[in-house]
Amino acid sequence: MGTQMAFWRNLKIGVRLGLGIGLVLGLLIIVSGVAYLGLTTGNDHFSRYRSLARQTAAAGLINGDLLTARLSVKDFLLKGSDESVAKVESAITTMQQDIDANAAILSASDAGKTLLDEVEDDAKAYHDGFKQVVDLFQQKETYVKELDELAPKIEAELKAISDNAFGSSDAALTYQAAGALHDHFLARVYIDKFMLDNAPDEIQTVHDEFALFDKQIAIVLGDAKPAAEQQLAQDVAKLGKEYAAAFDKAEASIISRNDIINNTLNKIGPKMAAQVKGLVDANKAQQDELGPIASAEIEESLVVMLIVSGIVRISL
Repeated sequence: MGTQMAFWRNLKIGVRLGLGIGLVLGLLIIVSGVAYLGLTTGNDHFSRYRSLARQTAAAGLINGDLLTARLSVKDFLLKGSDESVAKVESAITTMQQDIDANAAILSASDAGKTLLDEVEDDAKAYHDGFKQVVDLFQQKETYVKELDELAPKIEAELKAISDNAFGSSDAALTYQAAGALHDHFLARVYIDKFMLDNAPDEIQTVHDEFALFDKQIAIVLGDAKPAAEQQLAQDVAKLGKEYAAAFDKAEASIISRNDIINNTLNKIGPKMAAQVKGLVDANKAQQDELGPIASAEIEESLVVMLIVSGIVRISL
């Protein structure tokens, strides 16, 4: 050690100064390299963290739009009003706009790109399905209106037959007309019940009542002797056929509507929500890993810089 110190003291000042400066420059280069590598790596991780955060925010926005759309669809199914249709259309339009606006953000990763492709297709299918539901709902309303118009006519003409028969002391015809009216009333009750709960087994019950009604009307037609009563009976038979046909059309619209609701809307909605949640959960997990790593890398770089800087000061 003494020999080394003596060697250093024997060196010319210019040489010692040159060596000292070289040492300092070398240390500074090391500090710069360490700082560059540490900060670059940390910045890369923070950039990745920021990209994931933006994706998470975009996915959350789309998920909020989807929830609003699904709730608006439920509102439409309860109310069936033009206002509720407008709410659904507005919610779906907003969702599609937000999907388009955040396409670049979502495309920043393979997972986001996959989600974007699937959500775009599903959003369109959801919208198309809803429009079909609205069309079928309006069709059903048309047929229900027809049912509501036909029912009073059938009842009025059956009552007229019964009153005429009672007035002419035709007990048999009075009884048969009352029986047909009874079957018609039961058919109306089961139709109204089906309109409320859409239970498939009630369809057969309605048709059973139609069959009993037709049987009773056939008897009325056979028993009605006066021309006026015969004409009324023929009118009732015709109206009964129209009534049954209107129900069949309303029933078909309801069945088709419910099929789209159950197999399109009620499947696509939860599927989209699960896809978006999957991306959000995966991104949050990555963010939880990247945040501490990036912070640690920057802190390590700063520690190394401080240590090397201290050595430089001592060397000087």
